[in-house]
Amino acid sequence: KIRSVNLFGASDYSTSTGYTKTLEEKKVTYYQDETEYEGGLQQKDSVIINGMVVTYTIGEKSAASSSGARVDLSQPEYVSANKKIVRISFGIMKKYPNNRLSITDRDMNLSMNLSNLDVDEVSKVEKNLISDADMRIILDRSSGPEGDQIRIRLPRGYRIIMNPFSINLNMQVRNTATRIKSFNGDTALMLNYAASNKSLYPGGIYIAYYDKETEKIQIMNTADLNGRVRSQISKTGEYVLIGKLVK
Repeated sequence: KIRSVNLFGASDYSTSTGYTKTLEEKKVTYYQDETEYEGGLQQKDSVIINGMVVTYTIGEKSAASSSGARVDLSQPEYVSANKKIVRISFGIMKKYPNNRLSITDRDMNLSMNLSNLDVDEVSKVEKNLISDADMRIILDRSSGPEGDQIRIRLPRGYRIIMNPFSINLNMQVRNTATRIKSFNGDTALMLNYAASNKSLYPGGIYIAYYDKETEKIQIMNTADLNGRVRSQISKTGEYVLIGKLVK
C-alpha cells in the first residue's frame, strides 16, 4: 500500500496490490509428499516454480505407464513462465527406453521415445555420477536475439504465424550442464494454428528451423492437418511456424 504525504498532511492508503517475494521457490501443493524414491528412482512427478521458470520432474510411475509420461505445461498455473524444463533421470531413461514421453505446452506438442534422450554424451558419464544425472528438455518461448535474426532472414513471401521459440536438450551431471545439439533420432513436433487463417497462406504453412551456425532458415517437411502441423525434428535450437503468402 502507498499514500501521499506533504506539508498539509497525508492521504489515505491505497488498496493492497499483493506481494511477490523475489526468487521465491514454490512447490505446487498437489505434488507435495509424492516424490518418494524406490531403488534410487523418484516415483511420482514433481513440479517446482521458480520465478519465470517451471521445472517438471518425471517420476517412474508416469514413465512406466502404458500410455507413457504425459507432461501438460499449458495449465493456468504455468502460463506466466517463459522457460519450461522437463527433467528425467538417467535411471528412468535407461529402464524404459521404448516408452513414450509427450510434452504439451500452449499451441505445441513434442513427442518421443525415452531412447531419443539417450544421446552419445550419456555413455561418457562416469558410473559413480549416473545417479546424480538427468536429461533436461527445455522449451523457451522468449526467443531473444535469435528471434530477430529469424525475422531478418525469413524468405521473401513468407510470414511468421507463431513467434520463434527454442527446444533445447541439456545433460545435467551434478553441477555441470552440457548442451546437446540433437536428439538421438527424430522426435515429433506438432504446432497448432487458427484454421480460419489458412486461407491467408495459399502456399502452405510450415515449421522452420533456424541454423545459427550457417545463419539460414530451413523449411521442414511439414504435414498440414488443418489447424495443426507436424514435422519430424532432430536438431535442438530455434523453431518457428511460418506461412507462404502465394502458391
